[in-house]
Amino acid sequence: MSSTRLNRALLRGATLRRIRTLGAACWVAGCANLIGLDDYTESDDPVRQASGGDPGSAGASGEGGESTGGRPAATGGRPTETGGAPASTGGSQNTDGARPATGGRGAMGGARSGGGAAPVVGGAPATSGAGGGGPVTSCALPAYEGACASCIDASCGSVCDPCLGDPDCRALIACAQGCFSNSCLEGCFDAHPDSSDALIEVYDSCAYTSCAASCGARFGAACDLDEECATGTCSGPEGFCTFLCEDDLDCPIDGWCARDVDGITRCLPDCSDSDCPAGHHCGYVSTLDDFALPLCTSLQALSEPCFSDAECHSFWCTGSPGAQGWCTTPCVDNLSCAADSSCAADSFGDPLCLLTCEDPATCSPYPASECSATVDVEGNDVDSCWL
Repeated sequence: MSSTRLNRALLRGATLRRIRTLGAACWVAGCANLIGLDDYTESDDPVRQASGGDPGSAGASGEGGESTGGRPAATGGRPTETGGAPASTGGSQNTDGARPATGGRGAMGGARSGGGAAPVVGGAPATSGAGGGGPVTSCALPAYEGACASCIDASCGSVCDPCLGDPDCRALIACAQGCFSNSCLEGCFDAHPDSSDALIEVYDSCAYTSCAASCGARFGAACDLDEECATGTCSGPEGFCTFLCEDDLDCPIDGWCARDVDGITRCLPDCSDSDCPAGHHCGYVSTLDDFALPLCTSLQALSEPCFSDAECHSFWCTGSPGAQGWCTTPCVDNLSCAADSSCAADSFGDPLCLLTCEDPATCSPYPASECSATVDVEGNDVDSCWL
């Protein structure tokens, strides 16, 4: 493994392990995105801007300033179609531990924005329900009105009431209920980091599950249509709720950016400690930055048996019609391959994920290969099903 890739791996792995241990999902995916940022639009309306509560303390006057919130305009808002050409950038290189830490509590995800001016703050925020006045009595936010807000009030008390009973969490709700812009909402979360997870839990564990029919389903839930998803995007018929992405920071903490089976780059659900939606199973899939991770797929994953390229998520099968092979992919190092494979040169000299074979019988189902002593791209001696 190159020193650059190793250094990035160690940095990102340590960071993600810390985030997952602390449950700080907002650090990875902007908290505002996690509970409906895509349903907010930046507003130049001075009345609406002035009604946004002070992120520091709900209802207090203050001065505007720079915040970390606000989705850059170039990224658009809520995606409405699942189609389109695959992302041409290929995503940025990730920085990982030996293999990226996976699992952790899921959040609704989205990109953490890097700028945008906060709206002018001050004035009394709307604090009752999704935009009403008076004391804070509801966890519903302006993006979730009507039937969704009613369902949250009626069904989510077990997770909402503890938040309403905590002064800081209640202040976060009051601040968020007065927001009509991305940057304002993100600023509220930045000002109340200790309560962010509690409010996100209201949506992640109740609004997007018990109230999914009116609020939309959470990331990774089974779907057929975009409108069924709180994320705004369904991967397709018999698919899952997801986000389009260019790198992992566009995804929730329980998702990774990868090419889906139709070639479009989407956030695929991490399945290292959770189940996959109907019609999908858990297997190793390559992310955009060439790490193989356990993700949900509707086709055969890396190292799984196949007879044709069309059967594989990677679109590469070592077999041929009538001769079984396994799904593979070109690789950068061993982290690009499933746990039972290594990255070594095939008979053409190209680095490919080859099954390891401590027992020659491992290769017997694959007539095009034989168990041979090889050297992987990292210089390790390894027995592989050589092609």
